Amino acid sequence: MEIKLTNKNSKKINPVNLIDATGTFWNNNYRIFFAVAFVVAFGLGGYFWYESLYQSAWSDQERENYKTAKDSGINFKENDFSGALDIIEKRKVEYVQEQSSLRDIFKNY
Repeated sequence: MEIKLTNKNSKKINPVNLIDATGTFWNNNYRIFFAVAFVVAFGLGGYFWYESLYQSAWSDQERENYKTAKDSGINFKENDFSGALDIIEKRKVEYVQEQSSLRDIFKNY
Protein backbone atom coordinates (compact mmCIF):
# COMPACT_ATOMS: atom_id res chain seq x y z
CA MET A 1 0.00 0.00 0.00
CA GLU A 2 1.41 3.34 -0.99
CA ILE A 3 0.48 6.51 0.89
CA LYS A 4 1.07 9.76 -0.93
CA LEU A 5 0.93 12.74 1.40
CA THR A 6 2.47 15.32 -0.92
CA ASN A 7 1.56 16.59 -4.34
CA LYS A 8 3.76 15.87 -7.34
CA ASN A 9 4.71 19.52 -7.79
CA SER A 10 5.11 20.51 -4.13
CA LYS A 11 7.03 19.07 -1.18
CA LYS A 12 4.40 20.30 1.34
CA ILE A 13 1.95 17.90 2.94
CA ASN A 14 -1.58 18.33 1.67
CA PRO A 15 -4.12 18.14 4.58
CA VAL A 16 -6.72 16.43 2.37
CA ASN A 17 -4.24 13.71 1.43
CA LEU A 18 -3.24 13.35 5.09
CA ILE A 19 -6.87 12.82 6.15
CA ASP A 20 -7.46 10.33 3.35
CA ALA A 21 -4.26 8.45 4.19
CA THR A 22 -5.16 8.35 7.89
CA GLY A 23 -8.65 7.07 7.11
CA THR A 24 -7.31 4.42 4.76
CA PHE A 25 -4.70 3.32 7.31
CA TRP A 26 -7.40 3.10 10.04
CA ASN A 27 -9.77 1.10 7.83
CA ASN A 28 -7.03 -1.38 7.02
CA ASN A 29 -5.65 -1.80 10.56
CA TYR A 30 -8.38 -1.02 13.14
CA ARG A 31 -8.82 -4.68 14.08
CA ILE A 32 -5.20 -4.87 15.17
CA PHE A 33 -5.53 -1.78 17.36
CA PHE A 34 -8.66 -3.13 19.06
CA ALA A 35 -7.06 -6.55 19.55
CA VAL A 36 -3.98 -4.98 21.16
CA ALA A 37 -6.15 -2.73 23.35
CA PHE A 38 -8.22 -5.76 24.44
CA VAL A 39 -5.13 -7.79 25.29
CA VAL A 40 -3.62 -4.90 27.25
CA ALA A 41 -6.88 -4.29 29.18
CA PHE A 42 -7.28 -8.02 29.87
CA GLY A 43 -3.68 -8.27 31.05
CA LEU A 44 -3.94 -5.25 33.34
CA GLY A 45 -7.21 -6.55 34.79
CA GLY A 46 -5.62 -9.93 35.46
CA TYR A 47 -2.59 -8.33 37.07
CA PHE A 48 -4.64 -6.12 39.39
CA TRP A 49 -6.89 -9.05 40.27
CA TYR A 50 -3.84 -11.18 41.12
CA GLU A 51 -2.36 -8.36 43.19
CA SER A 52 -5.57 -7.86 45.16
CA LEU A 53 -5.94 -11.59 45.88
CA TYR A 54 -2.43 -12.79 46.56
CA GLN A 55 -0.32 -9.74 47.39
CA SER A 56 -2.64 -8.12 49.90
CA ALA A 57 -0.73 -9.03 53.06
CA TRP A 58 -0.46 -6.40 55.79
CA SER A 59 2.51 -5.90 58.05
CA ASP A 60 2.13 -6.43 61.79
CA GLN A 61 2.15 -2.68 62.39
CA GLU A 62 -0.66 -2.13 59.84
CA ARG A 63 -2.74 -4.87 61.49
CA GLU A 64 -2.31 -3.32 64.93
CA ASN A 65 -3.20 0.14 63.63
CA TYR A 66 -6.36 -1.25 62.03
CA LYS A 67 -7.39 -3.09 65.20
CA THR A 68 -6.89 -0.04 67.42
CA ALA A 69 -8.79 2.18 64.99
CA LYS A 70 -11.73 -0.26 64.88
CA ASP A 71 -11.76 -0.90 68.63
CA SER A 72 -11.69 2.78 69.50
CA GLY A 73 -14.85 3.40 67.46
CA ILE A 74 -16.97 0.88 69.35
CA ASN A 75 -18.63 2.09 72.55
CA PHE A 76 -21.30 -0.04 74.17
CA LYS A 77 -23.83 2.22 75.81
CA GLU A 78 -25.03 -0.03 78.58
CA ASN A 79 -27.44 2.51 80.05
CA ASP A 80 -29.22 3.00 76.74
CA PHE A 81 -29.39 -0.76 76.23
CA SER A 82 -30.86 -1.29 79.72
CA GLY A 83 -33.40 1.46 79.05
CA ALA A 84 -34.46 -0.24 75.83
CA LEU A 85 -34.86 -3.56 77.65
CA ASP A 86 -37.02 -1.86 80.29
CA ILE A 87 -39.26 -0.39 77.61
CA ILE A 88 -39.65 -3.82 76.02
CA GLU A 89 -40.59 -5.39 79.34
CA LYS A 90 -43.18 -2.66 80.06
CA ARG A 91 -44.77 -3.16 76.64
CA LYS A 92 -44.83 -6.93 77.19
CA VAL A 93 -46.63 -6.51 80.55
CA GLU A 94 -49.13 -4.07 79.03
CA TYR A 95 -49.81 -6.45 76.16
CA VAL A 96 -50.47 -9.39 78.50
CA GLN A 97 -52.78 -7.32 80.73
CA GLU A 98 -54.83 -6.01 77.83
CA GLN A 99 -55.34 -9.52 76.49
CA SER A 100 -56.99 -10.76 79.67
CA SER A 101 -59.50 -7.90 79.92
CA LEU A 102 -60.94 -8.08 76.40
CA ARG A 103 -64.59 -8.99 75.93
CA ASP A 104 -65.53 -11.79 73.61
CA ILE A 105 -67.73 -10.21 70.95
CA PHE A 106 -69.18 -13.54 69.85
CA LYS A 107 -70.42 -14.59 73.31
CA ASN A 108 -73.99 -13.83 74.39
CA TYR A 109 -74.06 -11.84 77.63
